[in-house]
Amino acid sequence: MNTKFLKKIAATTALAAICISLVACQKGESLSKPAQTTAPETTITIPETTAPKVTVPEVTVPEVTVPEVTEPEVTEPDPTTPSQTPDEDIVLSGDWLDLQFILDGVGYQLNDPYKKLEANGWYFDLADYGYENGYVLNPGDKTFGTIRLKNDAYEKKIEVYIGFKNNSDTVKDILECDFWTISVQIEYGFKLVENHPEMTIGNGLKFGDTAQQVIDACGPCEDIYVSEEYGYQVYTYRVDFNYYLKINVYDEYGITKIQLQDYSR
Repeated sequence: MNTKFLKKIAATTALAAICISLVACQKGESLSKPAQTTAPETTITIPETTAPKVTVPEVTVPEVTVPEVTEPEVTEPDPTTPSQTPDEDIVLSGDWLDLQFILDGVGYQLNDPYKKLEANGWYFDLADYGYENGYVLNPGDKTFGTIRLKNDAYEKKIEVYIGFKNNSDTVKDILECDFWTISVQIEYGFKLVENHPEMTIGNGLKFGDTAQQVIDACGPCEDIYVSEEYGYQVYTYRVDFNYYLKINVYDEYGITKIQLQDYSR
C-alpha cells in the first residue's frame, strides 16, 4: 500500500485514540465524583412534656367564733336625783359664821373653788353673759352674786346664784376662781318647787325649818322683813358688815331660801 496512505491512516487512528481517551477521562471523572449527598430528612420528635400535676391541699380555715360582745347596761340617771359626792372633810361646826353648808350631801365652805360645785352638777355658760371667749379676774377682783347656776337634775325654777372672787395673787380665768357668796332658793312664784336640792348651813338650819327654829339657832334678828300678803318673812343676820346670812321663811313651807355672803376678804 501507499506509504503515504498508511501514514494518513495511522494518524487518523491515533487521533481517534486520543479522542476516545479524552472521553474516557471525562467519564471517569464523572464516575469518580461522588454523587451529591442529600442529607436524610431527620424528624426530631420532641417528647411531650407533661408538667407534673401539683395538688394543692385544701386548706380549711378554722372557724373563728367571735365572742358576742354584750354592751354594758347603761342606767340612765334619775333626773330627780343629782350626782352626789359626799365630802368627808367638812363637819358642820354649829355656827353659821363659819360659812359652811351642805348642798345635796356635799360639804362646802365659802371661798371654795367653783370647780367643786361644777364637779357636782352645778354649772353655767359664760356665753349667756356675753363672754363667749372667756373672762378673767385680776387678783382680789370679784363679781356680783348674780351668776346663776344650772343643774340638769332639777327644774329651771330652782334658783342658785353665786359670785366669783380671785383670791390668788395672779390673774385667773373666772372658772378657776372661788365663790364668795351663794344663794339657793327652792320657791318659785310663791310656791314650793317639789323637786329641789337639800341644803343645811353650819348651825344645822335647813330647808323646811320654821321661823322659830331660825330664832332658836341664830338668835334674835334685828332685820326682819314681813310679807303678810304672801305669808313669808326674810331674816337678815350680819356681823361687822362682813358676814351675811339671809333666810326666807314661808308660813306654809318653812325655809325656802338661804343666802351666805363673805365680804371680809
